[in-house]
Amino acid sequence: MKKISTSTLQRPMVICLLAAFCCLLWGSAFPAVKIGYGLLSISSADSAEQLIFAGLRFLFAGVVYYNTHQLDLNRIRGFGRGKPLLHGLFLCGACSLAGIPGFLGYISKTLVHEAVVELAVETGSTAITAVEWLFLLSGGLTAAYLTKIYVAVFWQKAPADAHAASRRWGTPLSVAALMLAAIPLPMLGLLPHGLSEKI
Repeated sequence: MKKISTSTLQRPMVICLLAAFCCLLWGSAFPAVKIGYGLLSISSADSAEQLIFAGLRFLFAGVVYYNTHQLDLNRIRGFGRGKPLLHGLFLCGACSLAGIPGFLGYISKTLVHEAVVELAVETGSTAITAVEWLFLLSGGLTAAYLTKIYVAVFWQKAPADAHAASRRWGTPLSVAALMLAAIPLPMLGLLPHGLSEKI
C-alpha cells in the first residue's frame, strides 16, 4: 500500500506554530484598536460605541470585499454608486465616527473634549493644551479620511475592469446586520440625554 504524504501545513508542529503566530498577531492588534478608539475619541467607558465602531468597520469592509474581492481603494472606487441603502448606512457610521452632531459619536467626542479643556484650564498645563490640539487634529483627519473613502466608493466612477455594477450588494443577513449597527447611531445621537446623563 502506498503511503500518503502529509502536506507541510497539515503537520501538527506547523499547525501549533501557525496558531501561536496568529495569537501574537491578534494580541498586537489590540493596541492598534485602542489607538483607534483614542484617535476617534471613543471613550473606554462607552461600550455601545466601541461595539458599533468595530461592527460597522468590519461589516462594511466585509460587504465591499465580498462583492469586489478587493481592498485597494482605487479598485473599489464606485462600488456604492446606485446603492442608496448602503450609501445611507455608510453615512450613519461615517458621521458618527467623525463626530457630526445628531450622531452617537458626537456625544463621546464632546465629553472627551470638554474634559480635556477643563483639565487644561485647571492645571494651566501647555502639555494638556497640546493634547487638545492633537485631539482636534485627529478629529479633522478622521473626517478627511472618511470623506476620501465616501467620495471614492459612492461618487467616483468604477474602473472598467474593477467589479460588476450589480445593484445587489449583500445577503439579507449582512444587510440586516449593517442596519442593526448603523440605525441606532442617529437615534442615540438625537436623544443624547439618556446616555450622557448616566455618564
